[in-house]
Amino acid sequence: MIGGFSYKDIYIEDGRRVLEVDILPEKHCNFDCIICPIGRSQNKTDTQKSFNKIDSSLIELESMIGNTKVEALVK
Repeated sequence: MIGGFSYKDIYIEDGRRVLEVDILPEKHCNFDCIICPIGRSQNKTDTQKSFNKIDSSLIELESMIGNTKVEALVK
């Protein structure tokens, strides 16, 4: 099972407030890119996994969007 989402600090890009959301736990990825902003994957994930408590993660994301007044989400 995969846990909740993680969030980066809000930043301004092209005059808009942007929230960066990562739905995968840190350093879990199904790619192994040489150039990656978060670094090479230590835990390559090639098998399909279920998200744990996705409903609570989506409620938390909705709350983050409402509380921070972001105008864009990025992965």
